[in-house]
Amino acid sequence: MSIENKVLTLVKPIIGQKCYRAALGMGQSLILDFGNELELWKRGEWSIWVWGCAWRIEKLDGSVVGSGDTEDNIKAFITVLVGLSITDIKVQHAVHDLSATFENGVILHTFMYCTEQQSECYDGWMVFTSDLHVISVGPGVSWEHEKSMPLKKRNDQHNE
Repeated sequence: MSIENKVLTLVKPIIGQKCYRAALGMGQSLILDFGNELELWKRGEWSIWVWGCAWRIEKLDGSVVGSGDTEDNIKAFITVLVGLSITDIKVQHAVHDLSATFENGVILHTFMYCTEQQSECYDGWMVFTSDLHVISVGPGVSWEHEKSMPLKKRNDQHNE
């Protein structure tokens, strides 16, 4: 089984989940939460974090917003995702770009910055799963599937 198919098998259960929060994170990172909120984890049962890669959201009417646009435009546009369910998800290309299709034909595309596995590059995108694992993809062709930990514990470890 190819890496793309392995990753896709792990993230495919997000199909049918409804987005209840779309937020801009640090820099131009994008955070999408789905399902019920997990209070201790400070995220949804399912969550997509687009971190170390470019991204673009497209609507059927031709309007778009991307990670390089102004913060105000991004914040106004990403609200279109709230209330929409994911209808399809794809992991594409040699560097594992993600495409998530939502109801109404809205599509989120990611584009990896780094095609080589370099230490100065961050994970391109991550999917936190309902079984409390995280799939981290990038840089390059790298990926991991591991147990997630609550946000408070992650922050405590970071501050040690």
